[in-house]
Amino acid sequence: MLRFLVFMLLAGHSVASSSNRTVVVTGATGRSGVLTYKALQAKGLNVRAVVRNITKARLVLNCSACDASEGIFVGDINDAASLAPAMTGADALVSTVGCTEKCVIPFDCHFLPGEAPKEILFDGLKNQVAAFANSTGPPPDQRQVMLMSMMNTEKPPSWWFDIVAKLWGGFDVGFYSLNGEAFLMNSGLKYTILKACGLSDSPGSQGQLIAAHDGQGIDIKNQVSREDVARVMAEAVANPELGTGLRFDFCVGGGGSAQPAADVLRDAMYPWDHRKT
Repeated sequence: MLRFLVFMLLAGHSVASSSNRTVVVTGATGRSGVLTYKALQAKGLNVRAVVRNITKARLVLNCSACDASEGIFVGDINDAASLAPAMTGADALVSTVGCTEKCVIPFDCHFLPGEAPKEILFDGLKNQVAAFANSTGPPPDQRQVMLMSMMNTEKPPSWWFDIVAKLWGGFDVGFYSLNGEAFLMNSGLKYTILKACGLSDSPGSQGQLIAAHDGQGIDIKNQVSREDVARVMAEAVANPELGTGLRFDFCVGGGGSAQPAADVLRDAMYPWDHRKT
């Protein structure tokens, strides 16, 4: 009984404290970013969006003035100084930024200028974290970074990656994603890293969600809904006591129904994590 009362008190404290948190979403007008932005708003958090294009923000984020008064900030992750206004006083940073590529014909793909893997997934992440950690607000040890990354970064380079690189960036994407993760984990900030499998635009909650490590138990042919990714990331940010310190693969399995996001985070914990029980 005492344990239950303590749990309820802690849960109540978590909800109360999270409702006052300010969260910055970078890549907020992207397909995953929009869903994450709205999922965080649904949690009752004070959400800010970093965007590059106000016209697109007005279209997909449903803002009116689309300026700082509505939590919309123009910034570029390749320019750390431009991120500073959005980061001031923020408790959490959620990065949903990814590389953009253009394919003229199959196997003739290239990344758009300024969006090569190193510039976005490594240098760009460092700029985001530096702007966040150096801004005024909560002390660094009370700040959290939520990163949407990718699976299979543990794979070594091979001839197969050299071929795939011609289609979607292959080894460079995984290499700089992994280095970005390593930088974040060594930054001194609290972190949560969700390493998604292939992403789809289909509705969420259509199958059992899988949280694992090193690709174990995940069918790499499966694609997880961006809605499910957004829902789990929002849960990790709204409940930092549950979400911080996790780095896990995330995908969907066959059959079953999607479990609550909090259960996904517990599934992502190693057996020795005291929070699992």
